[in-house]
Amino acid sequence: PDDSYARLLLSTLLERAGVAGAARMLCERAKAADLSLEYGWVDLRLAVMEGREAETVTFLEEMLEQRRAAGRSTERPVTFLGYMSFRTGDAAEALHWAAMLEEVSANKVYADMIRLQALSRTSDASAVRRIIEKNQVAFQRDWEYCLWLAMALAQVGEKSAALDWLERSARLGSCELHLVETSRDLDPLRADPRFQEVLSIIRGRAREIIQLAAFAGYR
Repeated sequence: PDDSYARLLLSTLLERAGVAGAARMLCERAKAADLSLEYGWVDLRLAVMEGREAETVTFLEEMLEQRRAAGRSTERPVTFLGYMSFRTGDAAEALHWAAMLEEVSANKVYADMIRLQALSRTSDASAVRRIIEKNQVAFQRDWEYCLWLAMALAQVGEKSAALDWLERSARLGSCELHLVETSRDLDPLRADPRFQEVLSIIRGRAREIIQLAAFAGYR
């Protein structure tokens, strides 16, 4: 309970399970105990859950400019801005940040994922498939990438392929309950029994996380 990294990890799990309040509390406690912890993924995803997208983008743009002026790496804010652009459905911004990310980061797979999300919003199914083919080995190892692929493929009408990736995400350990329950990108899949089965698996996993966190004393 006194370890900052443990608090941050548990905060991540609870945020994935859709428990924003407890996740925020643990994240803030971790940062208060360890001032070296920077703004991270938990902060970013909680901001989306809490409906603070616009102010978060402004904050990240300011972080980018401050780091650029100080001669520091801009990889972190660019990475986060890429994520925000596809979560808010801004295809043009997503393409912009994907290109910039390739200049400041070695993570070309993530840059391609942001680009894929942008292209899915323009209904360019062939471009989406090309990016998947290029990065398939890397994509299929990560449950979050699998989930994002399902979202993109659902948007271009590839429902069967989207469900395949969604099922793979669940098999790999997805506990991303809030996003699966609420994302409009997944709406084309919701009536399918395969989607409901995946949702049931993720709900069960999230419930177990919450129960174990309560058992550990985090309520």
